[in-house]
Amino acid sequence: MAASEAATHEAVARRIQYAQEALAAGRPLADVVRALDDERKAVIEKQVGHLFGATSGRTITMRFTQIRPQARRTDSFTRKHLGFDAYFDVEVTVNSKLHRIENLFGKALPQAAQGGLNRLKRRLMAWMGQSMVKQPGWKWMIPHMLDLPLTIACVAGQELTYASNCLLNIVVPVAVAVAMGKHNPDEATTLAEQAAYITATIPGAKSRASQIGAKIASATLE
Repeated sequence: MAASEAATHEAVARRIQYAQEALAAGRPLADVVRALDDERKAVIEKQVGHLFGATSGRTITMRFTQIRPQARRTDSFTRKHLGFDAYFDVEVTVNSKLHRIENLFGKALPQAAQGGLNRLKRRLMAWMGQSMVKQPGWKWMIPHMLDLPLTIACVAGQELTYASNCLLNIVVPVAVAVAMGKHNPDEATTLAEQAAYITATIPGAKSRASQIGAKIASATLE
């Protein structure tokens, strides 16, 4: 906790400054929240590409071309929360070769998992025979076991579905908007949750942002 304290303060302070400047310039709160989630997506894309590029010795980039709820389901609950049935289209480039993956978790991954036991055994044997002698240490474990573009896309997609572990992209803009008198707490939390297409992956963000907004409003009145 002590080691992460400085980084936490920096993350909060940076979002406060960004939200304050954007709202003062007349940008809507929803745009501020959406821009922070766009940044979050871009960081994940960059870092996942870097990780697998470093471990595989290849030039790798990846990006999400579509992010939305409901890969398979159509009910009202999953329509609101990305984390319960996420739909991702992904482009992964490995050594200049482009791989397009459609509906990552609803279609592409299930198809790969149903490839058959014999096919899986052959892939494991080839992976173990080739990889263990080529790369020292732990690096041989990661990139070769499964289809590399699919593995990259899955890791990045999983990271996005964990986004509600950190609610700063919702809570901080709400607090700033309330402190600046742009919105009341209920209005601000509703706008922020609706705009946070990544961070609001599961229920709970609105209640936490509302609590902070109410505290800010109370302190402002005092």
